[in-house]
Amino acid sequence: MGQARGIKQVGYFDCAGGGQVVVSGTTAYIAHMKPPHGTTIVDISDPAKPRRLAEITLPEGIHSHKVRVVDGVMLVNREGLRGAARGPGFRGGLGVFDVTQPDKPREIAF
Repeated sequence: MGQARGIKQVGYFDCAGGGQVVVSGTTAYIAHMKPPHGTTIVDISDPAKPRRLAEITLPEGIHSHKVRVVDGVMLVNREGLRGAARGPGFRGGLGVFDVTQPDKPREIAF
């Protein structure tokens, strides 16, 4: 694998990660592979100093590694982790969030 040219790291944000990353305007939405981390919402208006705005957490046995954002609506998957125990109320599916205020994501449907 060759070296990338013309790319310079300008900032760093430490988080669990492992899933999809989507950028909408000056906000990044980072999906995670393992609970309790579900989706982290990050202000990237200053790329040198990314700042956590919000994090949606999940119970053990569930992950949410996919994310999409369009027009202030965020969709995230909720799946059981392979081989992990899930609570009796587990429901897999799609979480729908209003992220018009990214620091205050609000679930509007499941």
